[in-house]
Amino acid sequence: MFAPGTAVLYSNFGYDLLGAALANVSGKPYAEVLRERVLDPLGMKDTVFNPRPEDEPRLMQGHNFDGSPMPIVPTSTAMECAGGLYSTAGDLLRWMNWHVDNKPSAADAELRLLNHAAFLYRDGLASVMGLDDGGPMDAMGLGWVIMLPNEHRPLILQKSGGLQGMFLYVAIAPTRGVGAFFVMNEFNAAGFMAGVKTTNDLVAEIAPR
Repeated sequence: MFAPGTAVLYSNFGYDLLGAALANVSGKPYAEVLRERVLDPLGMKDTVFNPRPEDEPRLMQGHNFDGSPMPIVPTSTAMECAGGLYSTAGDLLRWMNWHVDNKPSAADAELRLLNHAAFLYRDGLASVMGLDDGGPMDAMGLGWVIMLPNEHRPLILQKSGGLQGMFLYVAIAPTRGVGAFFVMNEFNAAGFMAGVKTTNDLVAEIAPR
């Protein structure tokens, strides 16, 4: 559709391709790479692509736009890098804590510099599509949608997602050591936008510039 680096269009297939590339270069399935590199080191024992039998009683029920319940479906290998990861609030906090830890190890500090860096800025792009739902995208990182500091709001790295009647949004202010997220179990555009605003406002209130 356009030359790389000249415009941005959100694509789940882009993440799927990334997952396939990671699996190819590592010689292991993407889920195994994720487990070895991220989930196990952080102690995220309740984060899985497909719920285990013991997980089923505590699964949150998702709902469609009309309020009807949506089925819980298996996560296919092809879409693992784009979504379908089940987790808990506790595990999400462990993951977010890695991003805001103010005393990381030397290895983690180097990884975070790369993870939090902006690689493509909005300024000069021909168009940006599908990336402003959490707030105007100022730059793109390695999967992060980056919002630069504005008035009292600090630098925020954010990402949203939705699947099977669930919406989730996470916002991290790495320079302030603050992060917040919310999850809702119904496809509701107005509710999602209200949740996004509340989350961003909370981060700005806790860690103002």
